[in-house]
Amino acid sequence: MDLKLTMNEEAATKQFQSSARAGGTARLAGSAAWGATMPGPKPFFAPEGDAPAAPAAPAPAAAPSGEAPAAEPAVPAAPSGEPERPVRPDYLPESLWDEATGFKAQDYNDLVAFKADRDAALAQVPDSADKYEAKLPATFELPEGVKEGEFALDTNDPRISLLREVAHSKQWSQADFEQVLAMGIEMDIAQGKEMAEAAAGERDKLGSRAKDRVTAVTTFLDAKIGSELAGSLRGMMFTAKQVEAFEAIQRLVRGDVPGNPGAGRDAKPAELSEEEYQKLSTTERINYARGIMPRTR
Repeated sequence: MDLKLTMNEEAATKQFQSSARAGGTARLAGSAAWGATMPGPKPFFAPEGDAPAAPAAPAPAAAPSGEAPAAEPAVPAAPSGEPERPVRPDYLPESLWDEATGFKAQDYNDLVAFKADRDAALAQVPDSADKYEAKLPATFELPEGVKEGEFALDTNDPRISLLREVAHSKQWSQADFEQVLAMGIEMDIAQGKEMAEAAAGERDKLGSRAKDRVTAVTTFLDAKIGSELAGSLRGMMFTAKQVEAFEAIQRLVRGDVPGNPGAGRDAKPAELSEEEYQKLSTTERINYARGIMPRTR
């Protein structure tokens, strides 16, 4: 029997028993701690599992009789440390970090959802401005008081071309374009309704023959200066005063104004009465509109 090997085994057995009695955890053969008990130089290993219990402090020596025992040295209390605050990683922006709670997961999820919605919206933007279709939403309804057939979308309206350019620069979808177009149409209808009501009020000021008086002026202008130039003046006959001003010019040209050097001795009255006008034939009414007075009957 190898006496040296036997002594090493006995030493290892005693160490194992001593560790168990001290409350430590006995290491199994083959572990790092077990290897430390083998003969030869003893390497240092980090403890596996729970660290063994620290050896008990030696009992203080008894004081000689008649003397007070020496006071034990005061052991400083361990500071009650606050929990460590999380540290923001360099790659994480400050907007997604809270000094107390750390990473803002909900804010991050909101950003991801926002980006997904934005990507979905951009996928609906036409490739170019001319790809926008000039049509109204399927849910569009005419304003109250406007009947079908009284309104038609003019796809050649130059404003639609301008709206296409704006829509594409703002990255609108086709649905966005239709909604803005519908809003513009509603504004046009409302404005047209107001103008029609105002025109009706002005016609009432011209009396029951308002339509005939306007026709007489426009026909006179067509005959004297041509339809192209006369057409540019029609928009100026909106109010009753404007129509009356054109009638005054018409009388000046005809020479029906007293004191006018161009007026002849046989100057005719400026206007026929309602009764006289109703007796005129269609041809006489046309001639009257052109400034040719009918023969007295």
